[in-house]
Amino acid sequence: MLQDCERGRPMEIDALLVAPLAMARAAGVSTPTLDGLIPLAAQKAAAKGLYKP
Repeated sequence: MLQDCERGRPMEIDALLVAPLAMARAAGVSTPTLDGLIPLAAQKAAAKGLYKP
């Protein structure tokens, strides 16, 4: 994701972060790191025009 961001390519936030979060929630697993990381990554990517939530 960092390389995509640095090179101006669309970031794969949904595939790399949101999908595992959905699977964890379905399994009842706590994900405090993903819960905090996803909004930060999405905000940074959206500010560069590399992600549309």
